Amino acid sequence: MLNFGNAKGRVATSAIALAFIAAPAFGADLPAHKGQPLAPPPAFTWTGLYVGFTFAHAWTGSDPIHARTVSLVDSALAGFGPVSALGANGVIGARLDGFLSGGQIGYNWQFADHFVVGLEAGVSGASVRGGGGFGNIVANGPASYAVTSATLRRSLEYLGTVRGRLGYAVTPNILVYATGGLAFGGANQTLTLQQTLVPSALVARTVKGDQYNNLVGWTIGGGAEMALSRALSAKLEYLYYDLLQQWRALGRCVGLIRLSDYAFAISYRPPTNSSSGATLAASAPAASSAGSALAVTITISNSTA
Repeated sequence: MLNFGNAKGRVATSAIALAFIAAPAFGADLPAHKGQPLAPPPAFTWTGLYVGFTFAHAWTGSDPIHARTVSLVDSALAGFGPVSALGANGVIGARLDGFLSGGQIGYNWQFADHFVVGLEAGVSGASVRGGGGFGNIVANGPASYAVTSATLRRSLEYLGTVRGRLGYAVTPNILVYATGGLAFGGANQTLTLQQTLVPSALVARTVKGDQYNNLVGWTIGGGAEMALSRALSAKLEYLYYDLLQQWRALGRCVGLIRLSDYAFAISYRPPTNSSSGATLAASAPAASSAGSALAVTITISNSTA
């Protein structure tokens, strides 16, 4: 007697097995769903806004400061007037040396592939100090004389610039440039003069003058900048400053501020719309691939039903 029940079970089992065996082959026959090719990243450009931090070392040359004054001690009756005035005149070589740190903001425009033009403004707080002095002894006859000493202290409190830049990109991410424009800063000077008339120990005087000036002049220099990424760049720069205006303390102490500095700066460039579009284009193929895998799974599942 034939057992049709067992036969039906064996047929069902065989059909399920064949379905699992045939499923990979059926899946292999499905058309391939390939994602769109990745869009190439946009070429790097120096065009755009940037902000940054600057650190610099500044120093001055040996420009002399001339101190000239009238008689410090009014001793006309004793005849000390001329030697008192002469003793208070001298030359002080007070150099400046120190560091600056601050911020900058600017905009570049790249044109004709390699050329870059831009405008940059920045200001830094300064810890640039210097000092010097002189001493004089001026005779007033065979047994009398005037002894004078001068001490000068000066400092640069801040320094800023508004400059144009013209550069050339020697490679896509390396820029060399020249720069120049307006310079401004705040400077303080203190001069102390002490004088004693000998042989009279009672005739002595100390005079002190302190004056702060906001100075305006010009600057010129150059540098090189390297793009570390699309958002960050670093530069090394040399600038020469001439603040032009003269300092005056006690009405008759005259000097100039001419200084140089080497600066290191890090700049940040905010992302542009073009860089955001590149990110979206790169993520689109991933979504397409996931959809293809899901379609294959659904098709195989339906084929085994």
